[in-house]
Amino acid sequence: MRKVLYILTILLAGVNTAWGQAQTEIDAEDVSRIKQVISEQMDAFRVRDGSKAFSYASPNIRRLFQRPDIFMSMVETGYKPVFEPETVDFLDLSVDPRGLYQDVYVLGHSGASVVARYYMVELEDLGWKIDGVVMIKSDDLST
Repeated sequence: MRKVLYILTILLAGVNTAWGQAQTEIDAEDVSRIKQVISEQMDAFRVRDGSKAFSYASPNIRRLFQRPDIFMSMVETGYKPVFEPETVDFLDLSVDPRGLYQDVYVLGHSGASVVARYYMVELEDLGWKIDGVVMIKSDDLST
């Protein structure tokens, strides 16, 4: 795996209010923490630990799904490669109008490959949390 020091200056035009400020610096420690949160949530999915998997979700996601069992059912149904990953490879950390995201190449047990775009938020008292995931066909990554 590449060891690259990522230092990003991100300008968010008020789209993601959880950041609190318009400009935030992301350093190598933040990149490592973001990858750890995503990896630990996937590990929780693998062992079907709904409470632990749900704990990595942002307050917005937790409000939307309300309970770990509802959250797990949604992920198992709509995000199968992430729920049962065979291969996981972290790609780029970037930003778009919605906010900061980490792209993760995932090969599921079914053989389907996707890029899971994990939108992340850093919360003062909670650290990095997952604020949504968008599945992209790996051959459509140019978007």
